[in-house]
Amino acid sequence: MSKRTEAGVMRQIIRACKAAGWTVTGVDNGGGLLVRTATEAEAMDEATATGQAHVLLERDGQRGWLFFVLGNCPEEVLNDYTTNLEDAVDPYLKTLEL
Repeated sequence: MSKRTEAGVMRQIIRACKAAGWTVTGVDNGGGLLVRTATEAEAMDEATATGQAHVLLERDGQRGWLFFVLGNCPEEVLNDYTTNLEDAVDPYLKTLEL
């Protein structure tokens, strides 16, 4: 089994959302300021800049968010998310279960 990192798990969750048709539109990394992002790399840079971040996504007029909290084990980096992202996120989360 490969060693997981928080950033690696975050990246895979974001990619799972993108594969389900969601687009990352921005990141609020706890400072109350929304930073618009155009690429996965920009979103990851902003999301890992502080200890927590909301990654904002859109698809077909819907909005959703992922709330990441860094500092625990990688399997716990995703703290919360909107229910409209369950179809994209839940299958990946099941791969993290022991």
